[in-house]
Amino acid sequence: MRRYLVPALTLAMFVSACGGGGSSDSGTPAGGAVFTGTFATEPGIGPGEISFVLDDTGGAIVTAIIDPALSQFPCPTGVTISGGGISATYTPGIAIEDGAFDNGDWTGVFDSATEAHGTYDLSNSFDCHYELEWTALSE
Repeated sequence: MRRYLVPALTLAMFVSACGGGGSSDSGTPAGGAVFTGTFATEPGIGPGEISFVLDDTGGAIVTAIIDPALSQFPCPTGVTISGGGISATYTPGIAIEDGAFDNGDWTGVFDSATEAHGTYDLSNSFDCHYELEWTALSE
């Protein structure tokens, strides 16, 4: 039995060291992956939805829907906001570098190949400096 155990362990260590085996927690999202999630619910916010699609290499975000579902949200500046949300196509795409992206008012980090989280700042869309937190998953 030992004769089979050593080659099996050697093969497992080789696959692990080479990054094989299709591990989904490498932190690099797959090309064409679709991430969907929600915003943290607060008074006047959410749960809303966020979804985005990666290009065929997994190196950039090419489309996104961001809708925090604002309903009588009391902005710290004194303005009350309802509605909103964006749907956008990005050419050439929002670059993902070192497992993160930053589009000015929208930022995120890939915790794994299938999980991401970040913030969406209401400044550009509503002249309300307030950051909303979001989480998203991909299958």
